[in-house]
Amino acid sequence: MKHIFLVLFVCVAFRQQSDAQIDSLKNLLQLHPQEDSTRVDALVTLSKAIVPNAPDEAKRYANEGLHISRKIGWQQGIARSLRMLGYCSYITADFLNAVDFNLQALQAVASLNDKKLEGSIFNNMGLVYSELSEFDKALQYYDKYLAVTREQKTPREEAIALMNIGLVHFKNNNQSMALDYYQQSLTIAEPNEYQQVIAYVLSNTGAALNKKGDYKEALASFQKSIAVAGKIGDARIMLQSLGGVGESYFHLMQYDKAETYTKRALQMAKEIPLLEYEKEMNQGLSEIYTKQQNFAKAFETYKTFVLIRDSILNDTKRQELRRLEMQYEFQKKEAMLKVEHETQQALAASEIRRQNVVRNSVMGGAAVLLLAAAFSFMFYKKRRDADERTREAEFSAKVSDTEMKALRSQMNPHFIFNSLNSIGDYISKNDIKSADYYLAKFAKLMRLILEHSERKEVSLADDLQSLELYLQLESLRLNNKFKYEIIVDDAIDKESTMVPPLLLQPFVENSIWHGIAPKAGEGTIRVRIVKEDGMINCIVEDDGVGRKQAASVSSPPEKQSLGMKITNARIEILNAMKQTKGKVVFSDLPEGMRVEVTLPLVLQF
Repeated sequence: MKHIFLVLFVCVAFRQQSDAQIDSLKNLLQLHPQEDSTRVDALVTLSKAIVPNAPDEAKRYANEGLHISRKIGWQQGIARSLRMLGYCSYITADFLNAVDFNLQALQAVASLNDKKLEGSIFNNMGLVYSELSEFDKALQYYDKYLAVTREQKTPREEAIALMNIGLVHFKNNNQSMALDYYQQSLTIAEPNEYQQVIAYVLSNTGAALNKKGDYKEALASFQKSIAVAGKIGDARIMLQSLGGVGESYFHLMQYDKAETYTKRALQMAKEIPLLEYEKEMNQGLSEIYTKQQNFAKAFETYKTFVLIRDSILNDTKRQELRRLEMQYEFQKKEAMLKVEHETQQALAASEIRRQNVVRNSVMGGAAVLLLAAAFSFMFYKKRRDADERTREAEFSAKVSDTEMKALRSQMNPHFIFNSLNSIGDYISKNDIKSADYYLAKFAKLMRLILEHSERKEVSLADDLQSLELYLQLESLRLNNKFKYEIIVDDAIDKESTMVPPLLLQPFVENSIWHGIAPKAGEGTIRVRIVKEDGMINCIVEDDGVGRKQAASVSSPPEKQSLGMKITNARIEILNAMKQTKGKVVFSDLPEGMRVEVTLPLVLQF
C-alpha cells in the first residue's frame, strides 16, 4: 500500500488555503504595487497557498519576492523567498534546485537568529533527501530540525519532527526504529491533543506493523486513526487507514471484512481523487476476490487495476528517471565543488609556504651576512633553490591529483548518459518489463560509479563489476548482438589489485559502437587482464568491422574519441605521479582490433 508522508512547511502541517484567501492575497498585490516588505510577505504567502496545484505560478511569485527583497536589502524576505523556491522545486521533482535554494536560504538566515525559520529549512532539506533515498542525509537534517523544535519549546513541531524521522526509517525498511520514533511522537501529541498529528502517526504505525507482520496490532492502530481522522475531517489519512485495515484483514484471512474496508477506501480514492490509491485498491480487491474464489470479480477488478496502472506508469517511469538524473547531477555538482575547493586550498597552501620561505630566508640571510657575506650568500642561494624545488614538486603533485579528479568528473557523465536513452526507448515502446529490468541495472551501475567517482583507485574486482554491468546494459540495448567474456590471470588478486576507475570502459564502448554495431552478424568482445614484468596488461579485443571500415561510416573523429582522449590523459598523469611507463597500444586484427592498456601493478596492502 502506498504510504502517505505528512509534508511539512514552516514547522507546521501544510494546509491548502481556501479560494477566498487566495483571491484576497491576489487583491492585496493589486492594491499594493510598492516594492516593500508588505508586498514580499504577500508574494511568499500566496506562493505557499497555491504551490500544490500551480507550482510554476508559485515559483513566479517567490522569484518576485526574492527580487524585491534583494533590492530593498530585506534579509528575512530573501531567506523566506529562497526557502519557498526550494519547496516549489521539490513539488516539481527538481531536487537539484530544491537543495540549492534551501542551502542558499540557510546562508541567508544565518545572520537573522530566526530559529523557527531555520528549522523549517532543515525540515525541507530532510524531505528532499528522503525523496532522493539519501536516508543518512535526510536524518541529519531532520535531527537538526528536531533540535530546533526542542530549543524553541514547540511541542507540536517536535512531534512532527519525530514522526518524519520515523518515516525515513520506514522508507529504509527499518520498522523497529520507525515504531520507536512514532511512539515518541505520540507521547507528545496525545497529551496536547494534536489531532492531525495523532491521526497520521497512528496510521503510519499501522503501516509499519503490517510490514512487520503484526496484523492484529496494526488493525487496532488503523481503527484509532480512522476515529481521529473522522473527527477532524482529514480525507487523505482516512483513505490510507481504511486501506490499511483492508490489508490487515486480508492477511488475517477475514476476506469479507477486507473487501468492505477496501471498497470504502476505493470510493474515497475516486472522490478525492487519488489515482494511485484507486489503482492499489483495485489490485487489493482483485486479490481478495481471488481468495473468495469469485473469479469473475477478481478478473474485472484486475483489468481496472491494469488500465489505471498503464495510464500512470509512463509518468512514474519518467519521474523515476528524472529523480535518478537529479540525484546524479547533484552528486556530480558536490564532487566538482569539492575539487574546486581542494584546488583553492592547494594554491593557498603553496602561497603561504612561499611567503614563509621567503621571510625566513631573508631573516636568516641578514643574520648570516653580518658574519660572512660571501658564505651566507652561497648558503642562502642553495637553500632557496632547494626549497623552491620542494615547493614545485609538492604543488605539482597536488595539481596532478586535482587534474585527475577533474578528468574523472568528465568521464562519469560521458559514461552514464550513453545509457539513459535506452530506458526512454523501452518506455516509449511500452515495454514495461524491459524498462524495469534495464532501470534496475542502470541504477545499480550509477550507484557504483558515484561511489567510485571520488576515489583515485578502486579494486580491480569493483572496476570489473562496473564494466560487466555496462556490457550487460549495452548487450540488452543491442538485442544481444554480441557476447562478452572477462578473463583475469590467476596470478592477479582482484580484491587487492588497485586500478584507476572506469579506465577500460571507453575502449569497450569503442568496440561495441564502432566494431560490433556496424557488423552484419553477431560479435564477441573479450577483456583479459594479465600480469607482465611488474605491470598489469589490460587487453580489449573484438571481432568487429575494424578501424578502416568503422572510420568510413562513423561520426566525426573528435566526437568518437572523447572517452579515449580522456583515458590517455589520465594515463599520462598517472605516469607522472608514479614514475611509470603506462601506455595504450592499438593493433589491427584480421577481423576486428585489439587495445592493450599497460598500468603499474599497485596493491592495496
